[in-house]
Amino acid sequence: MRQDTKQIVIRRASEHNLRDLDVEIPLGALTVVTGPSGSGKSSLVMEVIHAEARHRYLEAMGLDPRLAGTRTKRPLVEYIAPLPAPVMVAQEPPRSSTASTVATISGLAPLLRLLYARFSTPHCPGCGQALRSFTLDEMAKEVISLPKGTRVMVTAPAGHSLSGDDVVSIAQMLMSRGLSRARLDGSQVLLEDLAVHRAGPGRHHLQVVTDRIIVKEGIHARVVDSLGLATALGKGKVLILYGDKGDENELAMTERLECLRCSLAFDGLEPRHFLHLTSPAKADGGGTQEDLASQAKWNGMTMGSILDLTVSEAADSLLGPKQAREAVSNLPEGLRGALTRLIGSMMEMDLGHLPLKRPAGSISRGELQRLRLAEAIGRDLSGCLYILDEPTVGLDLNQQRHLMDQLELLKARGNTIIVVEHKAAAIERADHVVEIGPGAGERGGRLVYSGPASDAPVLKALEEANRALGLKKKGDETTPPPGKEAPWLRFHVVKAKNLQDLQVELPLGRMVVIRGPSGSGKSALLRCIWLLAGKKDGNREVVAPQGPPYKGPPPLYVDQSSLRGSAFSTVTTFIGCMDGIRQLLAATPEARMRGIKPGYFSITKRGGRCEHCKGKGMVTTDMGLLPPLVEPCQVCEGTGFHSDALSITYKGMSVYQILEMNISSAADLFSAFPRIRRPLEALERAGLGYLR
Repeated sequence: MRQDTKQIVIRRASEHNLRDLDVEIPLGALTVVTGPSGSGKSSLVMEVIHAEARHRYLEAMGLDPRLAGTRTKRPLVEYIAPLPAPVMVAQEPPRSSTASTVATISGLAPLLRLLYARFSTPHCPGCGQALRSFTLDEMAKEVISLPKGTRVMVTAPAGHSLSGDDVVSIAQMLMSRGLSRARLDGSQVLLEDLAVHRAGPGRHHLQVVTDRIIVKEGIHARVVDSLGLATALGKGKVLILYGDKGDENELAMTERLECLRCSLAFDGLEPRHFLHLTSPAKADGGGTQEDLASQAKWNGMTMGSILDLTVSEAADSLLGPKQAREAVSNLPEGLRGALTRLIGSMMEMDLGHLPLKRPAGSISRGELQRLRLAEAIGRDLSGCLYILDEPTVGLDLNQQRHLMDQLELLKARGNTIIVVEHKAAAIERADHVVEIGPGAGERGGRLVYSGPASDAPVLKALEEANRALGLKKKGDETTPPPGKEAPWLRFHVVKAKNLQDLQVELPLGRMVVIRGPSGSGKSALLRCIWLLAGKKDGNREVVAPQGPPYKGPPPLYVDQSSLRGSAFSTVTTFIGCMDGIRQLLAATPEARMRGIKPGYFSITKRGGRCEHCKGKGMVTTDMGLLPPLVEPCQVCEGTGFHSDALSITYKGMSVYQILEMNISSAADLFSAFPRIRRPLEALERAGLGYLR
């Protein structure tokens, strides 16, 4: 098939519920893929486009996609091309890591580590004195920059607190290397005298003289040679004496960062030495490289002091004052551009309130995705395929506009943007709209519309839906406000995330809406209500009642977090109907004849499960330092059950076939068994009948 280089051509995509879908998506444009929940839009964008693009990119890099943490099977699509390198801007929290913070997720922490490793001034952890290391050329420049005619003596330390015998042996060694002069306890001496005449009693300080020079033109090569010999003898340390005899000035230089006052020496700083500032690990409080990194200063600030700020405060400190702007302007163009783009993008997307040290687990999914989007903008990539999944979730209209502005910025750099979205504000800004539907599950998976946003049916449908909902103008009231006699829940929020010292009153028995910009504390307030009404132990440090105690039923907390459970959790186990299914299978004539109990059909214990994969249907192979290799079990062919268990059927269907049914079909199959049917029907009413 001939490629159209101006658009991504997709032919016969049949992943999940997609029905041999054909569609074209323009390159270099902002495309919104929309449709009902469960219609297949995420299957198209995530499981077909992103999965295939990632697979091809890894192959092009010479990597086995199976060993790079991606899916093991190629998506079910007959043809898809061309595909730029993909960048997924996801809402999922990072893998469990206490080191993940706003600074690390946004990419600011790596930039700061690079900035401080290359351009900060190290300070001694012991006394706070500024430290500097010198290359041979830098040392030579210091010497040559002295006034012409200045007498210079290049020396290196040869020993401290030496005995007389030590002085003799060292003098003999230095003479064997062709050297002739030294300084003993501050006085110039000949090495041959020291080698013959033992130094007096007590301890002695010895310096070897590698050269005596008068500053003038054309001495650079000689100075470098003399300094090279001095650093070799002095283990990187050089002491330059210059001026008139008896009134010399001293200039100490070292190849390493060294504080002579505290007797601490360090190697040069690298970005890895600043890692402890963005994770729970602490420096030793002594002379380690991490201690040095903690005290390094750029523009008068340590990296730790910047990380203690919010995004907005960091923007003011780094880009606000004239002195800071001048310091940033002196950075290399690549680092300067990345820093200003990243901070500017975070501010544009209303993330200024976030503390840079705030843990990833405590921020909303919307904030998380916007941080990742800011990181992508900071990298300044072009020619890539950016994929986002409902980035406007939890954002007000103003924040939605700011986010779409940032996506337009990415597009202007020559990138292709594909966004899964429902919001009209996002759909209206698209260059191209793809609608998948018309329904969910088996009733979806088809192309409803592909074209410009101005003609998209979904926008008209959203307008009609708003009218159908009877949205009222400001001031219209259909329900009288609760009076003083109505029960109220009154409480004081002591401190919960960004909420602090907040008095709250909520009417009971009413539908209460809590709204505000993303990150304003809405979810934190909901959790406070749950803690208070649930009478959780230790909640007084977070929230305290301010009136009659809550006496209603225990609260149910329903959020958008992933369903937690074991690796064996399924929809049926979560809603509690799997026990009924097992009992029904165990009651079949064949199962009763063989004495099989309901637990036989559990994949969590021995019985009917496949023991090769322990009921998981997949086998994981440890690849050492590489990500594990996950493949379908060859014994049970991915079912998780052995053949004896699969031979027992209800209405011709095995336990595996039952679990592969969607909710609606299962509700019909078990219509005569209320214990199984009712939870399934509840999911149907919630619009989830397409789930398997």
